[in-house]
Amino acid sequence: MGYQIIVQEDGRLAVFDGVTDKWAAWDATDEEAAGWLAEQAAAEARVRALHDIAAVRAGDATRVYGRRGAMTFAEANAQSQFSGGQVLRGPVALELLAELERPLEDADAG
Repeated sequence: MGYQIIVQEDGRLAVFDGVTDKWAAWDATDEEAAGWLAEQAAAEARVRALHDIAAVRAGDATRVYGRRGAMTFAEANAQSQFSGGQVLRGPVALELLAELERPLEDADAG
């Protein structure tokens, strides 16, 4: 279920954890509650990021991004170049870059 913010009887805030069914934080101001929730979200995001990094390093980027979303370094470099971003040292997928630069009417016909 996740966390639920609840107003205490005295107007301060409490946070109830729907997974453990226990209070996770209490007697908090708005800023304190927001800070606590932000810390929890950051910790959860870090765990997810490390999980994703492990999958990518193991050569299983498709598990993280799906077959259509997983790019090689060269493909990401080509997309960044096309979008006017930084091009990192290394290969650029020239075929993808040419496809991206081709006018739309040509791309639709092919």
